[in-house]
Amino acid sequence: MIQEAENFKAQDMKFKEKVNAINALDDYVYNVKKVMKDNCVSNLLPTQRKNKITSLISKCENLLDGDKKEETYMFVNMLKELESISEFDLGSLKSYVLKIINSDYS
Repeated sequence: MIQEAENFKAQDMKFKEKVNAINALDDYVYNVKKVMKDNCVSNLLPTQRKNKITSLISKCENLLDGDKKEETYMFVNMLKELESISEFDLGSLKSYVLKIINSDYS
């Protein structure tokens, strides 16, 4: 009976990790989409970069809308890929906007 409980605990932990990965990806996709819908921000991105982010968002949404039978690492890897692309572009964009704002008030 103890062995059986340990097996269930291990399964529960794996399930919890997967749910956390799915939720993290879903939250990140939502936030990036919200930023991309803001034309003041997205219009400052080069078209090629904007298309790359939009394409990756679509891939993420397809993964999230699927039957979720994929392994946890699929959701984690997709999140890392989206983070790396969007953080670079949106982080650079934020720096650019801050420079403009600071120069306007100097």
